This record gives sequence, structure tokens and C-alpha cells, in this order.
Amino acid sequence: MLQEFIDYIKNKKIAALDEVASEFKLKSQEVVNRVEGLESMGRLTGLLDDRGKFIYITLDEMASVAKWINIQGRITVSDLAVESNRLIDLNPKEVIRDTAPAPEAEAVEA
Repeated sequence: MLQEFIDYIKNKKIAALDEVASEFKLKSQEVVNRVEGLESMGRLTGLLDDRGKFIYITLDEMASVAKWINIQGRITVSDLAVESNRLIDLNPKEVIRDTAPAPEAEAVEA
């Protein structure tokens, strides 16, 4: 279930935490705590915003932004926003949750 939680957030790219809570039948604060814990363990990377969304950013995307900053030197916040939008893919991937019972569970019921 933990890996499913991680994959769900990674695939969404921008995950509303209340939506994640509903999907996994958790309280919103539990989702926040879990995301923060996964970040501290290095299992998730990204930004938790003040509107209750987690934006998943891969290590490669972070490295690309850091490289651009180092090349540019001094930058403005607006330049950073424009370049981050170019370097960070925020498009969600297809999210498929397997809610069907496991094959062995069906065999036991038969």
C-alpha cells in the first residue's frame, strides 16, 4: 500500500492532498505527515504548497533547474518560474489503481 501511495503521487505530479486522502481513505493530516515522512526518507521529492497540494519533482528535474541557475548566475523570480515551467514536467501520468481482488482471494471464495 505504501508503494501504491508513492506511485499515485508521482503519477499525479500535482496532487491535492485532500484528494489523496479520499483516495486512500486517510485524514488530510495523515497524508501531510506521510508525505513529509517520505520526503525526509528520500522516497518522494517535491514541494508542499500552502494550498494543500504536493508537486512531485524528480531529482533529474531538480538537477536541471539547479544547473540552469548555476549557468545563469543572478536571476529573477519570474525568470526562475518561466524556466522551471520549461524544465519540470507537470503533466499527470495515467493513474490506474488496482481495486480488483487478488486472484488468490477469488479462488478462496469459489
